[in-house]
Amino acid sequence: MDNGQQFGSGQGAVGPRPRCWWKAQRFLRLGVIVVAGVLIAMAMACGSNSALTKETGAGSNTKPASLLPTVSAGKQLYQQHCSTCHGAEGIRMPIAPLQSKEFLESRGDATLILVISEGKGAMPAWGKPRGGPLTDAQVQNVVAYLNYAASRESSSVKAGAGQQLYTESCARCHGDKGDRIPVAPLNVKGFLDSRSNDSLATTIADGRGQMPGNSKTKGGRLTDSQIQDTISYLRNVVETNVAAAAGRGRETYVASCLGCHGEKGDRVSGVALASLEFLTSRGDGKLIASIGEGASTMPGFGRAKGGSLDPSDIGAILAYLKAWSGTRASSALPLAGPAGEAKELYSRNCAPCHGETGDKVSGIQLRSKGFLQQKGDTLLKQTIARGNAKGMPAWGKESGGPFSDDQINGLVAYLSAAAADTGSSPSAGASASPSPSASGSAGSNASGTSGPSSSAAPAGGGAISADLIAKGKEVFTKNCTACHGETRDRIPTCKLTDKSWVEEKGDAGLTNSVTNGKGGMPAWAGKLSTDEIKAVVAFLKDAVGIKGGSGSTSSSSAPAGASVLSPEAVAKGKEVFAKNCTACHGETRDRIPTCKLADKDWVTQKGEAGLTNSVTNGKGGMPAWAGKLSNDEIKSVVSFLLDAVGAGGGSASGASFSAAPASGGAISADLVTKGKEVFTKNCTACHGDTRDRIPTCKLTDKSWVEEKGDAGLTNSVTNGKGGMPAWAGKLSTDEIKAVVAFLKDAVGAGGGGGGAGTAAGAASASPVAATSAIVEPTKIDTATGKALFTKNCQMCHGADGLQQKACPLGSKEWVQNTSAEGLRARITNGKPAAGMPTWGKSKGGSLSDDDISAIMLYIGTELAR
Repeated sequence: MDNGQQFGSGQGAVGPRPRCWWKAQRFLRLGVIVVAGVLIAMAMACGSNSALTKETGAGSNTKPASLLPTVSAGKQLYQQHCSTCHGAEGIRMPIAPLQSKEFLESRGDATLILVISEGKGAMPAWGKPRGGPLTDAQVQNVVAYLNYAASRESSSVKAGAGQQLYTESCARCHGDKGDRIPVAPLNVKGFLDSRSNDSLATTIADGRGQMPGNSKTKGGRLTDSQIQDTISYLRNVVETNVAAAAGRGRETYVASCLGCHGEKGDRVSGVALASLEFLTSRGDGKLIASIGEGASTMPGFGRAKGGSLDPSDIGAILAYLKAWSGTRASSALPLAGPAGEAKELYSRNCAPCHGETGDKVSGIQLRSKGFLQQKGDTLLKQTIARGNAKGMPAWGKESGGPFSDDQINGLVAYLSAAAADTGSSPSAGASASPSPSASGSAGSNASGTSGPSSSAAPAGGGAISADLIAKGKEVFTKNCTACHGETRDRIPTCKLTDKSWVEEKGDAGLTNSVTNGKGGMPAWAGKLSTDEIKAVVAFLKDAVGIKGGSGSTSSSSAPAGASVLSPEAVAKGKEVFAKNCTACHGETRDRIPTCKLADKDWVTQKGEAGLTNSVTNGKGGMPAWAGKLSNDEIKSVVSFLLDAVGAGGGSASGASFSAAPASGGAISADLVTKGKEVFTKNCTACHGDTRDRIPTCKLTDKSWVEEKGDAGLTNSVTNGKGGMPAWAGKLSTDEIKAVVAFLKDAVGAGGGGGGAGTAAGAASASPVAATSAIVEPTKIDTATGKALFTKNCQMCHGADGLQQKACPLGSKEWVQNTSAEGLRARITNGKPAAGMPTWGKSKGGSLSDDDISAIMLYIGTELAR
């Protein structure tokens, strides 16, 4: 039947149709099929949760058709800068599936911010500080968009809206950075981690203490949704702070670690710093301990070991390593393998910081039953799970850490079972301590026994009246609990429940703090009467078991007893201080910013008891001197410190000093050109084309290069230094000489100072020859130099001069390869970043030009072997 014949038959049959009708039917059916296919595809696309091009999300990030400004801005930035490599849907690069919620969750916002800003592997840096086009705010917008598009719950999504609300409602009291109120450091991760969103929302809404309620129901201006946006902003600030810290960690790695560990972190056998598996096998605690204290052949970089890194620097390196390995920069490392028993958990994760004895962290006694009972299981579990404002990371899974609730419960149970029945263990040497805090646990109400030295006890003695204590408690409850809490332990830096801390402050210190304020604490003078302040001090002392009182409320009161400040004691103390303390504190006593020994108010506030306790038992990075100094020596040092700030009269002196630079001839242009070529080929990988990539090697600093001198530069290139490898055998002597010439010419130090490349064994590079040529022999002798070395240098360098690997003064080879001008400049100017103080009088130190010359003569003629 052709198309013109009848189709069907009988009633209702369709008669013959024209040929064009059948063609129309074919096109109609084809159109229906095509439309149906398009509709199915659209339905599948709309049902997908992984496409970065979608306009709505799931869960808490679900939004109407219009996006939040931060998310919208992030989307535009992503399409402009990121989609070329990652694809419009973020699925083009398998190692970085940006559409995956799980991938983003495993990294966390801090790591995402860092990688976008700093770059990683083949990915360039997009942050402006690294030469990229994106500001910090734009990087955060991109992260917000990625989280939103992948339906990941993240504070970054609503942080933009919360920032404006914080500025309008919170910044006036808390400050732009959230750090104005010490009891509520809103910019500190540990503080926020220790509080849930619900807890923060309740505080913001209803107020607390002196803080008013901000919700509309309490007369404020914020809705519940706006309060949540504000919390999102606070948590996002913490993530960006961690990212910034990790960025600093990267710089520290380049300066201190790159030379040995390499660009991939795998140059040292058995160590893979970019591997999450390796980091996890060590854990946070062991990594922190290794960086700070050293491990195997690696030196310790912490200040306690003579290095230049403080705990925040080490924490920044660890945050960078986590981000580098592809995990959360802001959380504790996950556990490797089976969890094991609680004892193993403690040994692996806690002991590296707290020590096996649990007392390595100042103020924490994890093996003391008294300490654990005082804190209570609830607080211990919360601190482990959420961390704290002092820098302890969050270990609980809810806060991004590796520990389950059962593991945390088991850990606390293990600590309780392993704790000793007694209170806090006395520190070594406490039995010989003149401090009254050698016995009794923190917060105990037992009076304990006093130390052997009466100088550490409160002057005057006698019991505190019960009426005065009751009045003080009433005043404290009314005025102080809003910040300090009813238990007096809410502010970590103000340890009102710690007996030794309260004793160290003393009547004068406590009175001064209450009267004049301190840090974020306001001054109460004018609000409280003198009697009320005296009563508060009495209550605080009684609450920790200090029964004796001096009744002294004057912040400028001098210690009782004229014998304490006798001329003999002051003179002896000055001698002991000069011999043992000036290496760190300096002869002017002002080298350590947190220990203001030249500040009369600060010394007076500490008082005799506080100073005695610090010298005896140590504090912070300062070691305990009990056992090294006798009670009389400690007492004399305290007398000297009090006298030096005016309690018994003081004096100061100074002198001028100038060192003549070495002279030499010009460097040939051909040698400079050759040196530049060798440097570019071999050295720019680490130092960079501009020679300024390694902060500790200041090749663009003329004074630094001149201080090193020909001999110093030649020696460093030839034999290596710190993380820098030795180039002897890889470069010829002429090539090394050319590099030194180029480095000097590049900073304008064109004259020769002994001949580049000729330092080894050259008489002109010897401190002895240079010294004898520029000083009068009648004023300088080795005996004087030895005495000065013993007094000022031996504590750090050792009697043999070999205790500092970076500066082995007892090595003849090192001395011969060090220029006289370089050594003189090093002693005069010091190297504060490396822990060496400034010694030249013209720089605020204690040694004259002749003193330094005598020391150099002793080093060159007798010490170096």
